[in-house]
Amino acid sequence: MQRMWLFVDDPQSSQGAYYLSVCVFFFVTVSTFIFIAQTEKGLDPYAVELNYIETLCAVIFSLELLVRMLSCPSKVAFFKNYANWIDISSIFPFYLETMLAVENASSFGAIRIVRLTRVARVLKMSRYSSAIQVFVQAIAVSMKPLSMLIFLMSIAMIVFSSMIYFAEFTPDGCREGGWMGNCSNVDTTKIQFTVSIAGAAAARAASSTDCICVDPNPYKSIASSFWWCIVTMSTVGYGDMTPVTLVGKVVGCATVVTGMLVLALPITVIGTNFQKVMKSVMHQTMKSNVDYLKGKRMICRNEIEAILQRFHAVTEGIHLDIDDVINVYDTDNNGMLEDEELTKFRIDLEMLQNRFATT
Repeated sequence: MQRMWLFVDDPQSSQGAYYLSVCVFFFVTVSTFIFIAQTEKGLDPYAVELNYIETLCAVIFSLELLVRMLSCPSKVAFFKNYANWIDISSIFPFYLETMLAVENASSFGAIRIVRLTRVARVLKMSRYSSAIQVFVQAIAVSMKPLSMLIFLMSIAMIVFSSMIYFAEFTPDGCREGGWMGNCSNVDTTKIQFTVSIAGAAAARAASSTDCICVDPNPYKSIASSFWWCIVTMSTVGYGDMTPVTLVGKVVGCATVVTGMLVLALPITVIGTNFQKVMKSVMHQTMKSNVDYLKGKRMICRNEIEAILQRFHAVTEGIHLDIDDVINVYDTDNNGMLEDEELTKFRIDLEMLQNRFATT
């Protein structure tokens, strides 16, 4: 069972395990594209074929998860692993959706919610992507600066949303010059609003009054101003809510500057933590290669090439020709490293590993 567990859980344990992980990753990608394609109206004629492929992917994922669960040495550790819960959450919606569709055809709302949870299948890629794993570790290490960022953003959001609300406040809810028609003898607080000239013409034709607001104030409350404050502080600026008063524009400028200052420090800390995690992963990769050599008495050219490629991938500025390196250590020119040759090769790799760890 231990060998089976390594085969299905560790892609580096053998060549077959690597091919299995590639195969599963392929079906994850296919399933993701099917999930997207099923929302395209133009592909409705192929709905049956897409469902067949989706079912095939779900069965493969179920078998893979079942084998990993049964072969895992510790069931407690299996269920404590967040990656396994991602796998479960990516498979469960398929069977739940099938049961809902069979038992009650009117439960379309519930089916739509279940279908939404299938997007968790994309997260299944994290098991086979070292980049995603490094990112998750970096975020986990950076929880303190992230919480500080959220706290500062929340304080600034409340302050600047309040300021923009009062700076842009209009008693009747319509901006200056936004009223259309004869409004001199009309209570504007009871007039309907529209957001376009065409809509204003239609509303005027259907209404008993000719007074219509075509430029309503988007800052209806402090809470409704939160959206504007967030997109402004993050310097996204969609432009769907813009200040028109002088004071409002000044508040907008202050919000942008404050947003850049609030975001700068925590994001820098997160970037530093990401580099630390990346360096730790690189060091572990080097160490695993060195440890692999300690238990070997002889390695062939393919193994040497694989090890050097891993070191090349995790070490900047090193460009090695495999044959040149082998010729340096292979004193008897037999294409393999044995005994003293292998020992010297391992010692040099350890020196490279230690040098990387101290930089």
